[in-house]
Amino acid sequence: MVGGTRGIGLAVAELLASQGASVVVNGRDREATDEAAQRVSGLGIAGSPADPDVSDDLIDACVAAHGRIDILVNCAGTAEPTGSSILNVTSAQFRDLLDAHLLTAFETCRAAAPHMVRQGSGAIVNTSSFAFLGDYGGTGYPAGKGGGNNLAPGIPTELNEHDGGGNAVCPGGHPPRSRTGGHFGPPRGPQPRGGRGGRAPCTTPQRGGLNPPRGRGGLPPPGGGGAGPRRYPARCCACGAEQP
Repeated sequence: MVGGTRGIGLAVAELLASQGASVVVNGRDREATDEAAQRVSGLGIAGSPADPDVSDDLIDACVAAHGRIDILVNCAGTAEPTGSSILNVTSAQFRDLLDAHLLTAFETCRAAAPHMVRQGSGAIVNTSSFAFLGDYGGTGYPAGKGGGNNLAPGIPTELNEHDGGGNAVCPGGHPPRSRTGGHFGPPRGPQPRGGRGGRAPCTTPQRGGLNPPRGRGGLPPPGGGGAGPRRYPARCCACGAEQP
């Protein structure tokens, strides 16, 4: 459970533990990581998984402790500095945001995928955000989340023959853009159903992904199997309409 020390990540870690999963919690702060690991009776590994060595150590620790890795959940992230926008975000801040939101997901998926292939099963869930649409969140945050959305569809495609799967989930709200940068106008009113801000709906659908095989408690069964991966329909990334 990457980014499992607070918020959504901690809630997911606690849910997985309540369903009988053995949880390995990761966070950048050692004290918070140890505290979260105690709450789920699991193992805590501190560090930033954007560093490939940390990702390798994290996944290796899970396999060493439990013999396998059935589920990888990426929920790490950080907000942009208050008032951040393209007018003032620095290159260093932008790279840090890409590290937190995109590189962390890539490095942990890279480290976990070979183990899942050897097992013949596994599930990857990357937590994104509706901020990728650009309506809020700043500049680097939406860019990182958008990159994660584009990373996610390729994973199940490449792991399909090995009975592995991956998805991205996008929690989010609709705060006004002006909450992040002070250079934007007041919140916009209701928007047309067909697109955002009066623009035409997106014509490029997001690719469908795979639902991994599920066992007891909704978790992948230890030996894989189940009904096998199932594709869900592609949807427009702007209006959510199902695409052919």
